[in-house]
Amino acid sequence: MAISTSSTFIVDDLLWDEAEGLATSEEELLRLILLVPDQQLRASDEIGPDQLPSTPARELFRAIVLHRASNDEGVPPPFDSAALIGGLDDETAALARALYALEGPSPRDLDQSDVDYEIERLLLDLEEDRLAQRSDFTQEALGEAEREGWGACADPGDARDLA
Repeated sequence: MAISTSSTFIVDDLLWDEAEGLATSEEELLRLILLVPDQQLRASDEIGPDQLPSTPARELFRAIVLHRASNDEGVPPPFDSAALIGGLDDETAALARALYALEGPSPRDLDQSDVDYEIERLLLDLEEDRLAQRSDFTQEALGEAEREGWGACADPGDARDLA
């Protein structure tokens, strides 16, 4: 069991398990936008919650996007971490707490150019992971089609129909 020095909650083994199912780039991006909330709107403009690979990450990111949704005048409300966590289901709240409590360098200590670089790097990592997963899926579909006797596709456009 560990006690976070930056907040008043206790982090136990169950809480740490919540972050284990995330890809490293998901974990780093979510931690960055939780700790540097002025980057939340930028991140949500560049990547949608549905583009994150894991369900817990998608749920937390979606909650952050909804929490920061603009009002009728087009102005997003200030970020309130307590209100965000208070409105989450237990699993997603545990994930948010685990991300806040992770040890290591804080994105809050980065200057703006380093924050910009980190966000771009993490978004590229997520895109690379998405493309690799799609490629793996396509390769598996092509292999399955060949095993079922469809043979090799004569037209590369036919392969796209399998994906």
